Amino acid sequence: MLRDDAKFDETLTIYNEKMYLRWKDEIDLLRGLKTPFVAWSSAKIRDNIRLYNQGLDHRNVTVRYAMKSCTIRNVVELARTERLQIDCQSLREVRLARQCGFAYSEIALSSPGLSKSEIEWAATHQVKVIVNCKEHIECLLELGLPSTQKFGLRLSVNVPSTQRFWEKFGMSVPEVINFFDKRPASIQIFDEIHHHGAARLTSAADFHAISDAFTKGAARIERKLNHQFAIVNFGGGLEPESILVEFGTNTKDLIKVCDQTIADNLGPQPRRIVFEPGRAITKDASCAVGSVKLAVTSDRAAVFYSDIGTNCLVPLPLSEFRLVVAIGVTEKIEGNSITLADGTCSPAGVVSRESSQFLPQPGSIVVVGLTGAYTWSLIESFCDYIPRALWIDHNGTISEMFSAANARLVSDLSFGGIH
Repeated sequence: MLRDDAKFDETLTIYNEKMYLRWKDEIDLLRGLKTPFVAWSSAKIRDNIRLYNQGLDHRNVTVRYAMKSCTIRNVVELARTERLQIDCQSLREVRLARQCGFAYSEIALSSPGLSKSEIEWAATHQVKVIVNCKEHIECLLELGLPSTQKFGLRLSVNVPSTQRFWEKFGMSVPEVINFFDKRPASIQIFDEIHHHGAARLTSAADFHAISDAFTKGAARIERKLNHQFAIVNFGGGLEPESILVEFGTNTKDLIKVCDQTIADNLGPQPRRIVFEPGRAITKDASCAVGSVKLAVTSDRAAVFYSDIGTNCLVPLPLSEFRLVVAIGVTEKIEGNSITLADGTCSPAGVVSRESSQFLPQPGSIVVVGLTGAYTWSLIESFCDYIPRALWIDHNGTISEMFSAANARLVSDLSFGGIH
């Protein structure tokens, strides 16, 4: 481990100072552990949750953790400890939520791909189903449930920054109105209107456009069908605070936008507001640590192959991961572009790409940040090698949640770890 008297300039090369300062204590703790591994910090997850809650000074607010962002049991249990509710995408996630202490009444199920049998099971167990299409609505109506049991309706609104969501999730305003015009009484079982979704939101202007279009669409439905939604669900998609501040905004200010658009478009009637943060809670609360095994350099660029990579972390856009620190052997060369990649030697294997005069060399340990969301949740479908998953509790104690002892090794490109 690095000690207070260690000369950091001899042992550390910092590529992202802000992220390094955020992770400094944990990096010190993780020194000397066998790589590769992905580590989650309970303190950082708790900080993100509490930061989110502090931005919600409105009394009629519910926060549901979007479990799909990270399904690791420790994270889900921490969300329960912090008194969040939870949003699930499958009955498997519902089962995990139950095992972690959530009551059925604290669970929402919002997957667009739900089958009739899944909807029936969830509804009869008092899970709040968020319908995505008219087939889902018809399924609920066929169940003949008591009128006191309420559900949510996913609305699709055409906003350019959310195009990949509104084209495939939810019902448009005309679709909702046309459906319930023929069945006016059936709208009464829906007390929640749900935004269709967004991802990696950092722009205050985009967030305002989304919130404004969504609440205007909800208002149009309410007027036409003479129905008021008691709950307005803005969904998730916001980046964590540490990223938002880089773009000149913050969680609290963006949340205020929702309050304002409700007041502007839905009127003064009291509403319960729901947010479903996922990446905002977990993304910057995790880092991946691996070792450099091979360096290929030229006058203009350098590629470093590591035992972490998108084969461990799930293919995502390059901007999702950032090289934070290299520990150990480095070389100083002017004007190089650094690419950190896994052993697949493919474009999909790029972890991060940086501009730096400091080049990690074989034997260096590299720390990559922003690995906490949409990585382990999907890993089984994509990985060549499963790294260890570590948990750092609020006391700084490190425990292994599960290991790679029985992992599938599908090629000899998976590197062994070093101490």
